Amino acid sequence: QGTRAKLKAHIHKMIDSLDKMARLGSDPKHGECVTFAGDVCNRGSWTRSVSPRPAGQLLEPLAMCWEATGDEKAGRFADAICNGVLAGDMFGPDGAFTGHFHNKASILVGMARYGSALCKRGDKQKGISLLRAAKKSYDWTLSPGNPNMAGSWGWFPERNAGNTSRTICEICCTADMIELAAVLAATAPLDPDLAGWDTLWDHVDRYTVNNLVDSQFTITPAYRKLIGQIGGDLDLAEQLVGAWSGYHQPHDLITFRRSDGRIEMLMGCCCNYSGTRGLYACWKEIVVDDGRTLSVRLPLSRESKSLGQQVREAAGSVTQTLRLKATRHLRVRIPDWVDPQAVRAETAEGKPLKTDFQGRWLDLGSLQADTELSITYPSRARTTVERVGGKSWSEAAAANKRQCRVHWLGNRVVGFEPKGEILPIHAAAGPAE
Repeated sequence: QGTRAKLKAHIHKMIDSLDKMARLGSDPKHGECVTFAGDVCNRGSWTRSVSPRPAGQLLEPLAMCWEATGDEKAGRFADAICNGVLAGDMFGPDGAFTGHFHNKASILVGMARYGSALCKRGDKQKGISLLRAAKKSYDWTLSPGNPNMAGSWGWFPERNAGNTSRTICEICCTADMIELAAVLAATAPLDPDLAGWDTLWDHVDRYTVNNLVDSQFTITPAYRKLIGQIGGDLDLAEQLVGAWSGYHQPHDLITFRRSDGRIEMLMGCCCNYSGTRGLYACWKEIVVDDGRTLSVRLPLSRESKSLGQQVREAAGSVTQTLRLKATRHLRVRIPDWVDPQAVRAETAEGKPLKTDFQGRWLDLGSLQADTELSITYPSRARTTVERVGGKSWSEAAAANKRQCRVHWLGNRVVGFEPKGEILPIHAAAGPAE
């Protein structure tokens, strides 16, 4: 109790300090609003050079604090910041936004978390309103109406700058969208109108495996060859193994410096820790246990206290092998691209199990601890044609975007055209369809 009281005091002290900095206002439609002055530090001097903006990046921790503790001060401040976002012009009627993607996406994550918490605490009207606002912007990032349309494998442009194209994706943007997709997907059971958002679990899977994981730095033969050509310190590079390439092109980990055109690979700023953040956002959602029901949301390997799951993708099929560590009702979500008729579930001894589907969820009923079973379904090959990223660092016309052919097997990118010129992220070609 003493530790909790101290933590609460620290949290309240931070909120009080933010409250002193905030500009309080009232909007006829949204009520009490909080914005912050657009102060900028220039050589040690603070100048008020831009208009007040909602400090939306504060939303997520405030929302999580309120959801976990019911703390009135945290909830009231989160509510006022959300009102400031909705009353302002940061997001258009269609969800559109311009400027730094990470800044806007993190605001959407906080808004969605607060909306979800409101629904769970009984205020579904406002909660669903906030969730819909976040979902509208989420959908816009992937829509043709966005001149900087994102790639469906998890590549999101570092900036949305009107009718222009950007060549790079920052890993913090991918991590934000993994979090946002997961928060929105998890709200599907809260209201029948949100049930269709369950499909976003496939987005979480795709973004994590194909863009986040594949941009983690390791020393490959291609990297050794590059260092041999341009000179460099491999011993130093080995200390960076496991870090993230902070930003990258759609098809290559190497970017070209704006000042002189030299190649570079940034591994710093908010991007580096965001790799870990994005991994955790996916990992914690793979298996969810409420004490009665185990819900396996993603076909990714994971060990939890109540379930072990190993996933094998080979020979054109996916096999999820599960072992219960506690007696639970078991539900397993099957990806959207799988035909339910093609799903086979069987015990460790090879005895078929009944496949009862509720939407995309395979309901396997109540199972005893130590039960082992497997679920198998075929992978599906497909190819998408997408236009993302520019061909240079400059904010060139949207027509300058690259046309990419993305080859898929299930939710995995197995081929990408054009192939990266220096450190390709994906193989050049995929399987025959």
